[in-house]
Amino acid sequence: MVVLRGPLGAGKTTLARALCRELGVPPAEVRSPSFTLVNEYRGVLPVFHVDLYRVGDVAELAGLGLDEVLAAGACA
Repeated sequence: MVVLRGPLGAGKTTLARALCRELGVPPAEVRSPSFTLVNEYRGVLPVFHVDLYRVGDVAELAGLGLDEVLAAGACA
């Protein structure tokens, strides 16, 4: 699991795009998950790009399906 933390505009999605490119995901497919919260990409390894910026509290996390993402063993 890779966790990127920083303010808006810090380049987290840019770095995620570069990591995904190296895993065989076309860079144009990698978008900020600000509205979807979780984007899944298929490359050499599955990548789950998660944005928790708009999540207000821990109870909201249950609806995102992060348990399944973490159980899959791949997250970026």
